[in-house]
Amino acid sequence: MDELRTRLTTREDSRLNQGPTIQKGITPMRSFVVEPMRYGRLFLAGDAAHIVPPTGVKGLNLAVADLRVLARALSDFYASGSPDLFDRYSEICLRRVWRSSASPGG
Repeated sequence: MDELRTRLTTREDSRLNQGPTIQKGITPMRSFVVEPMRYGRLFLAGDAAHIVPPTGVKGLNLAVADLRVLARALSDFYASGSPDLFDRYSEICLRRVWRSSASPGG
């Protein structure tokens, strides 16, 4: 608690208001994955497509990875007219999602 107080005190006249702990419960964590991550022209990314428990610290990284794949697919489609990356969007993203959810540290 001392470390938190030190980091949050930015001025001499500010201080951390500390109160009693009123609940010590364990929050159930769950994972959720939508497959496929595409329905027609609707593409799901991030938490809309897959929710991983925050204990894995992977949610934001997976969301950004989804968007990188989608951006590449959009760019390729408008440059060449090829829908190949759109068609493989779920496959590419879900490979990473399943690998991530299977390994706690990776």
